[in-house]
Amino acid sequence: MTSPPTSPTETIVFATAPRGPRAWGYFALLAAAPVAAAAYAAWLSIYAYTHYGPVAAWYRPRPYWLLAIVLAAVSLLLALQARWRRQTHLRMGPTGFTLRLAPRPPVSLLWRDVVGIETRFSRSIFGHMHGVIVLHLRDGSRLRLDGRFPNLPGLARRLQRHLYADQLPALRRRWAAGQPLDFGILQIDRHGLTVRQRAFPWHSIARIEMRGGRLVIELNSGKPLILSLRRLRNPDILLWWLHDEAKR
Repeated sequence: MTSPPTSPTETIVFATAPRGPRAWGYFALLAAAPVAAAAYAAWLSIYAYTHYGPVAAWYRPRPYWLLAIVLAAVSLLLALQARWRRQTHLRMGPTGFTLRLAPRPPVSLLWRDVVGIETRFSRSIFGHMHGVIVLHLRDGSRLRLDGRFPNLPGLARRLQRHLYADQLPALRRRWAAGQPLDFGILQIDRHGLTVRQRAFPWHSIARIEMRGGRLVIELNSGKPLILSLRRLRNPDILLWWLHDEAKR
C-alpha cells in the first residue's frame, strides 16, 4: 500500500499487517485452504459415483464440502481483517492528528481536543507486550489504540510528548493563578492535593509514586492512599508536574 504523503513535521504509524510479498503469500494461503478442501470433495464425489453409485456420491463428500464452506468463511474474515489492518494508521502532526481505524472512517482532531491519555500495558508469560492506549476527548468520548499498532509503549510516549506540549501552557497559567489542576479523581493546587473531596496538605505527604499500575500516596501518618491509574487522567504528567514543574 502506498503511504500517504507527509510533511517533514508529520509522523505516520501503520498498524501491523502483512505487506509486499508477505501479503501476497498470506492471501494465497487463505485462498488455497478452501480451494483444496473443495477440490478433494469434488474428487471424492466423482470417485464415489463411479465406484458406489449416486447415493454414495451424495453423502460421502458432504463433510468436505462443509469444511470447504467453513474454510472459505474463515479465510474471507481473515482477508478482510488483514485489509483493514493495512488501512489502519495514525498520522501525527504539530497541531493535531488523524486516526484511521478501518473499516471506520478517519477521525481528525486537534491536540487540544484530547484532555487525557491512559495507558494499560501487561506482559504475557511468553514475553509479548499487550495493552491499550485510551485517549480521553474533551466531549467525553474515547479513542482506543490497541495491539494493532506496533510498540504501544513507544507510541504512548510520542502521544504524550504532543499532548503535554499542548497542555503545558494552560496548566502553567492555571497554576500561576492559584487554580487547582484536575487529574480525574485527584486535584492538586499550591496547598496540597484533594482525593474524592478529601484534602491533604503537602506537609502531610511523604512520597508519591507509581507502583504496579497504581498511584501510591504515602502519608507521614496513617495508611497510604492507593489509586488505580484507570481512575486518573494523565498520571504521567501528574508525577512530572509534582517532581519538576511545581518546584519552580
